[in-house]
Amino acid sequence: LSVASALHHWRCDESASPFADLGSSPVDLASAAGTREYARAGIYARYNATLQRSPAATDRLESVVSDIPSATDFTFGLTVASESGAAIASGLSMIASINNGAAAGSDFGVYLLADSAGPGVYIAVHHAGTNADSSVVGINWTIPHRFDVVYTAAAHAATLYVDGIARATATTALATMAALTHCNVGGLATAYPGVNGSALMAADFTIHLSALSASTILTRADVCRRMVGG
Repeated sequence: LSVASALHHWRCDESASPFADLGSSPVDLASAAGTREYARAGIYARYNATLQRSPAATDRLESVVSDIPSATDFTFGLTVASESGAAIASGLSMIASINNGAAAGSDFGVYLLADSAGPGVYIAVHHAGTNADSSVVGINWTIPHRFDVVYTAAAHAATLYVDGIARATATTALATMAALTHCNVGGLATAYPGVNGSALMAADFTIHLSALSASTILTRADVCRRMVGG
């Protein structure tokens, strides 16, 4: 996947973390807790991915940054695949998030989650107690997917793109998003009740300090799916 003017871009294809940041404002992404698989033979090497082996709520990859200011548009995304063909056995799990590292109820950020009841994925926008969830988008976990989330500050809204197609939106009441400092894959530093980590292979975690266009996101998704599809 091309860096394509990303603020942050972690390929997650090294043999161990921390993963190098190829973006314009580099800060490494490191395994903060839990057990991971790196560059194993077979699907891990083919997808150039890392897999979280212990999906506890706070097991995660994390980068703490200082370059996502308040009230700004941004886009984050990652390519994921399931080793087992299913996302999670039951409940909710955290796939990825850009947030301020605070506890639930006082947090700001946008969260990408998997829901076994759907089954599928959805996004949540948090503005310190003013929260909104999107609808759940059904997912076929037997194939890899590219998820991208676009947040627009003026509308206080986030849109979830699955394989380049806009599928769901979450909009909060009027509020200003705080500066965001924590970039996470697989879990959060502050665990949320009922939300586990996600045991998914992950690659090409990207952040842009703008709302990427639908055409750009579709092109990005096509590149990712072509790479993992062989």
